[in-house]
Amino acid sequence: MKRYTERIVATLVALVFSLTLWPATEFQLQQLTTADGLANNTVRKIMQDSYGRIWAATSNGLSRYDGRKFVNYRAMHDKSHMGLTDQRVMNIYEDNERRLWIYQRTGDVACLDLRTDRFIDFEAQHIAMPGDPEGQPTTWVGDSRGRIWRVTDNDGLYVEDPSTGISEHFTTLSHTNPLPTDALKCIFIDSDGVVWIGTDNLGISQLKVMQNDGVEYMLDGENIRMLLSLANGSIAIGSRNGDVWIYDSTLTTCLETMHHDFNTYYLAISSSGTRWRGTKGDGLYVGNKPAVHYLHTDSVDGTLAHNEIYAIHFDSNGHSWVGTFGGGLCVAEEEGTDGSLSFTTFLDHDYGSRRIRAIVEDSLSHLWIATSHGVYRLNPTLFMADTTQYTHLCTGNSTLQSEEVRTLFRASDGTIYISEAGEGFAIFDTGAHLVRRITEQTDSLVNSMVQCFVEDADGMIWVSTEFGISRYNPFTHRITNYFFSKNMLTNVYSENCGCRLADGRLAFGTNNGVVLIDPQVYNAGERSQLSRSDVTIDGQSPRHDIIYIMRQWWNSPWAVAIYIVVVVAVLVWWLRVRRNTHRYNRLVHTLKTQRESIREQFSTDVALRRKANLDAADSEFVSRIDAIVANHIADSRFTPDHFAAEMSMGRTTFYNNMRRITGYAPREYITRKRIKMAAHLITTTTHTIAEISDRVGIEDPLYLSRLFRKIYGCSPREWRKNASKHTQPDATISSQPVDDILNGR
Repeated sequence: MKRYTERIVATLVALVFSLTLWPATEFQLQQLTTADGLANNTVRKIMQDSYGRIWAATSNGLSRYDGRKFVNYRAMHDKSHMGLTDQRVMNIYEDNERRLWIYQRTGDVACLDLRTDRFIDFEAQHIAMPGDPEGQPTTWVGDSRGRIWRVTDNDGLYVEDPSTGISEHFTTLSHTNPLPTDALKCIFIDSDGVVWIGTDNLGISQLKVMQNDGVEYMLDGENIRMLLSLANGSIAIGSRNGDVWIYDSTLTTCLETMHHDFNTYYLAISSSGTRWRGTKGDGLYVGNKPAVHYLHTDSVDGTLAHNEIYAIHFDSNGHSWVGTFGGGLCVAEEEGTDGSLSFTTFLDHDYGSRRIRAIVEDSLSHLWIATSHGVYRLNPTLFMADTTQYTHLCTGNSTLQSEEVRTLFRASDGTIYISEAGEGFAIFDTGAHLVRRITEQTDSLVNSMVQCFVEDADGMIWVSTEFGISRYNPFTHRITNYFFSKNMLTNVYSENCGCRLADGRLAFGTNNGVVLIDPQVYNAGERSQLSRSDVTIDGQSPRHDIIYIMRQWWNSPWAVAIYIVVVVAVLVWWLRVRRNTHRYNRLVHTLKTQRESIREQFSTDVALRRKANLDAADSEFVSRIDAIVANHIADSRFTPDHFAAEMSMGRTTFYNNMRRITGYAPREYITRKRIKMAAHLITTTTHTIAEISDRVGIEDPLYLSRLFRKIYGCSPREWRKNASKHTQPDATISSQPVDDILNGR
């Protein structure tokens, strides 16, 4: 009995010890150095000014960072200049008048007016110097959760949470969240909660803390492929393996559970209460128990256009629309006395238009159809009478920056949000005029592949992407990014999987269950901007329109100014087009010159490398190893030891034979086969990188991306984007045998 008690106590102690090692704080780290434009890699002080910009005091001048680029201030050769007199900046401080005080190693002080970005002679203007408010670098700060962040000279970073008693230590040797260096000089947390750490000789570490306050999780481990709100207020959730759950409006109680052989991609309830269920590959089911099954039949008119259904919409005119992924847009009409449906197909004139992902209706009762050939905006009644009556938004007429549109959303103000795959999203008014475009490069959107839009009760638009969520404030146009990381897959969001619950929370489907977000936790400080047209006095707007009439306006100074502006705008546009053309030509030339070397580098097919030198025994050896790799391509636990065992050889003998015959070590051979298979799937399917990573036996999608870039010289997304210019990937994996794909046959 005593022995069993000791074992139980030892197990509990080990469990508690393991929990203390599990990181309570997760973050994404980006290193900013002189290669990014920083003045010097030794940083003694970091602060944020009243305009939101980050300033860094370095050993070689002062740096200002706006999120995209650095601007540096260095000492002038003329020591009498009122700017910096010494490169070694020790401390910086902003006063209440938006003046930046810069303290240098020599004891000299400079003053920079942030409003004009000019140094001022504060002594001549009799401005009192505030003194050195902080003589030493800031080595600890507190965040919004009450945690204490502390940096050390040679022992890394400590994060302490007084409320829980958890203390975490991060160094270069940390298993999770390793730091680039343990020599840390200063620390600062900006208004967005981003942690900035100045290092000794390695620049600035930018830590974006993974957020999980106000977040809950459901259905852990389930790969969610449908999450939407039904007309009766209930919430429908569908998984990749065919399970469907119907919950109440707050996701508190599960009302119904179903399992189907095919994935359910869309559920809808008509005005009569009839349930419509669209599947991926098994057509349409209409009706409550039992349901009528509709399938596509090539030889029969009036059948469903395709068996993959991604969208269903009942418009305000009483029409029932079914968006298929591969057959176009169908409208369902009752025929006969039994209430059966017949289907009329539209938008089937080209490959991209037939691939429909989403349908929304605007305030003018026009339908917006998301396809792989842009967006079609149409009046249903006019369009059904004349199929040429529509507005087409696409790259061909420069209204969109990407042909593939994965999701659409109608906001409460009537604007339409359109995802532009790989290019962020665009906002259009009901007249199909562009209002604003938000991208990863210009607006710091968390990821350029937008998957879903959801609007909260405060009017904020939450944008889920392939990795991470952005909150867009339509009043201030401010972007805030979040990573709700219960694990890595919780940050990988699914297409068109999101809705607002009755209690105000937001629900998003991920590759690992459902993320529930309380927007009130994150909307603190976000204020809407009220326009004059929104203000009324006794029900009447105080706004008055003033019309100015100018005689012979073409001779006025205003007209000359307009002429100059137009000419300059045209000139800038022409220079930009010319620059982009030259850049594109250089890119094409580079791709052509590298094509042959890339083919040779990527190929693990021995026949391409040494076919002429292989005898019968070696050829048999190659055939056997290729067959074994093909059988275990998806097994992440398949190791060189397993490889040698299946070849019935000792580890050393097998390793030597692999080196002699193929030119690769066993592990490198398996990895290159997996990356080659991943490249094929990226080109020929629409599966996410996470799904493809799982299919080729690489558990971490980010690790797959690093291997892919190391071998191919580009990211998987760039590979897919370049391939899509010539071919469109299939929605399902190619039926070609795996070993044929791996060996290039």
